[in-house]
Amino acid sequence: MFSLLYKDIVLYLKQCGLIFAGILLFSSSLLIVPAEEEMTDSKGLIMLLLCVYHVITFFLIGMLEQGIYEKDENQKWQMFLSSTPLLYQGQILSKYIETLILSATAVLWSLFYERLVLLKYDIRFSTIKVCLMLFAIQIIFRAIEMPIIILLGSKYGSKCRALVSGIVLFVVFVYLLFGNIDFFVKEESILKFIVKLLDGDKKTMLTRVSSILFCTGGVAYALSCIVALRLWKKR
Repeated sequence: MFSLLYKDIVLYLKQCGLIFAGILLFSSSLLIVPAEEEMTDSKGLIMLLLCVYHVITFFLIGMLEQGIYEKDENQKWQMFLSSTPLLYQGQILSKYIETLILSATAVLWSLFYERLVLLKYDIRFSTIKVCLMLFAIQIIFRAIEMPIIILLGSKYGSKCRALVSGIVLFVVFVYLLFGNIDFFVKEESILKFIVKLLDGDKKTMLTRVSSILFCTGGVAYALSCIVALRLWKKR
C-alpha cells in the first residue's frame, strides 16, 4: 500500500507542483493587494471572494484527482497487477486514499488561506462549513467517477465526465435564459446573503446542509470503494 502511494507521488509530483503553484499564484491576490479602507469595511465582499477562491482551489485539486489513473493503464502495469491477485486491492485503496488526502489538503489550505486574509483585513468569520461542503461534493463526484474509470478506463471516464458537465452547463444556461436572475445581478443582495449564510441568521441552515452533505459523501465514498473492488475482480 505505502509503496503504491510512493509510486504515485513520484509519477505525479510534477503535476502536483504545477497545480499547487497555480493555487498559490491565484490565492496571493487578496494578500498582495494593499488593504484599503473600503475593502476592509466590506465584510460581505471578502466573504464572497474567499468562497470563490475556495471553489477554484477545489476545482484545481479535482483536476489533479481526475488524472491519477492515467499512468496506471499501460499494458505492462495491468499485466503485473493481474499476476498478483492481492495487489489490485492495494491499487484501488491507494487511489481512494490519495483522493481523500488531496481533498483534505484543499480543505487545510483553504482554512489556512482564510486565516491569513482575516488577519490582514482584521475581521472575524469562518468559512469552514463551506470548505466541508466543497470537500463533500468533491468526494461525492469522485465516488461516482472512480468506479466508472476502473470499469471503462480514464478515456471513457473523461467522456462521461464531459457529458455530465455538458448537461449541467446546459441546465444553467437554460435557467439564465428563462429563469429569475434578479438575485444574481444585484451585488447587494448577494453580499447580504453571503453575510447571513456565514455570519448571520442562516448559519444554522448552512450547518445542516454541510452536515448532510458530509455524511452523504462519507457513505457514498465507502460504497464506491466497495463497488470499485468488485468491478476490478470482474475485469
